[in-house]
Amino acid sequence: MLLLLRQQPAHGYQLVRRFESLGITGHNQGRVYRALKRLGEMGFVSSAWETPPIGPARRVFEILPAGTCALDRVIPTLRSYDHPTNDPVSALVMALAGDSGTAAARW
Repeated sequence: MLLLLRQQPAHGYQLVRRFESLGITGHNQGRVYRALKRLGEMGFVSSAWETPPIGPARRVFEILPAGTCALDRVIPTLRSYDHPTNDPVSALVMALAGDSGTAAARW
């Protein structure tokens, strides 16, 4: 989630859809919002209510400097694992972490 939020702030429904578009299934809004709440408690993300001109208000989450720092610490470890090239999570990590390999080009 931190990788996706590093790309751009999002609300829970957007994160679920982004996971699905990457082939990562099994994340419903409830699970995503629980994880976002935990990340907020850890000081990694913040949220604010957004009120669009049409539709309901929604909570938008963004990564905080502590979240970016934590992410930057774990990315080298994730890169060191031997990931299958067709694994969507691995491709996401490589793409969003700035890897110039084939996985990044795929996403």
